[in-house]
Formats: sequence, C-alpha cells, structure tokens
Amino acid sequence: MPKLTVHPQGTVIEVKKGAALVEVADEHETELDFGCRDGVCGTCIMRVRAGAENLSPVTDEERDTLENFAAAPGQRLACQVKIVGDVEIEVEAGSLHEP
Repeated sequence: MPKLTVHPQGTVIEVKKGAALVEVADEHETELDFGCRDGVCGTCIMRVRAGAENLSPVTDEERDTLENFAAAPGQRLACQVKIVGDVEIEVEAGSLHEP
C-alpha cells in the first residue's frame, strides 16, 4: 500500500492505491484545509516534497488554478490529486506559495 507522509507533522498514513487525497485527509487528522473541494479556490495548495510522480497528473483545470494563485513549482491542489505510490507533502502554512 502507498504511504502518504504529511509534514510538518510527520504523520504517515497507508492509503489504498488511487485514493483521493481529500478523502484521506477527511479520514485522518491532518493540517490540510479545504474550501470548495472543486479545484478553484486555492485553499488546499500544498507542496510536494517527494513522490510527485506518484500523484495523478495535473489536469488543465488544476493548472489554471495553480497559475491564478501564482503557485510555485512543486505545488498541487490537494483536493485534485489521487495517490498511486509513496508521497510526502508539506502543509505548513509557511510553505505555501514559496519555492
């Protein structure tokens, strides 16, 4: 089973391959915040520390939202990704919109 590591907490969660990150966050105590859950508000922008290749590909809609919020390289919308392998993410508020 893939592992999701959430920083700065250091929480490690085993997830089912293909699990939506938003659902994993709902089921476990994480620091991820969600607003619209539709990929347009930017509330859930997070930084991928490792394993970006183990997330679902960026859709055109997600890319547009990330561009609108001037997201840095390596940032994704947590509400839009599915986990297919081990991944580490950073949800500390200070890490958002920083390279």
